[in-house]
Amino acid sequence: MLSKIIRLVRKLIAEVSGGLVLMAVVIGVFLAATLNEGAMRIIASLLVLIAGLVIYGLTCLIAAKADRR
Repeated sequence: MLSKIIRLVRKLIAEVSGGLVLMAVVIGVFLAATLNEGAMRIIASLLVLIAGLVIYGLTCLIAAKADRR
């Protein structure tokens, strides 16, 4: 029973943090596109997007982590 509660809490935390990461990526891409000039508008936006997707992927791996049993 405790294992199921821990698994549920871990998935809840991963989903909430994943949502926060996606919101931060949207804001970061917008800021990178508006505050930079020239080619850096595209490059900075892509870097923010790639970093955000990597962090989101890590949160998905945490949510999909199997129990030790």
